[in-house]
Amino acid sequence: ILDLACGTGRFSIPLAQAGHEVTGLDLSSSMLAFAKKKAAEAKVNIQFHLGDMRMFNLDQEFKMIFCAFNSAQHLLEEKEMRSFLECTRKHLKPNGVFILDVFNPSVAMLNRNPKEQYFVSSHADPDDQQPVEVSEYP
Repeated sequence: ILDLACGTGRFSIPLAQAGHEVTGLDLSSSMLAFAKKKAAEAKVNIQFHLGDMRMFNLDQEFKMIFCAFNSAQHLLEEKEMRSFLECTRKHLKPNGVFILDVFNPSVAMLNRNPKEQYFVSSHADPDDQQPVEVSEYP
């Protein structure tokens, strides 16, 4: 599994703990340093690489590649997105799976008042079953 824009290993480490062979790539050396530390503490072996998801060459193909947490939305120009997708395709095995997480907000959401609090969800606390309400400020 290749985790593009892996950051601090938020997904890479649990996947490795579940028994998957994981490789992470990120542009930030400080994020990778933290990911390596967390992986060592979790006693998992992950190959972390410093690199740009728009242009990388790991000389390897993967059964699954993913890019989570809207990381691809930092690519603001069409040529950047094309390069990212082409590079990803070159690293994907035949019949492999590519998962891309993107957030497509509504115009209404983008125009919310930053001084107002907005309801997101509610659920029962797993420990005591008391109601918990989640809200946010834009």
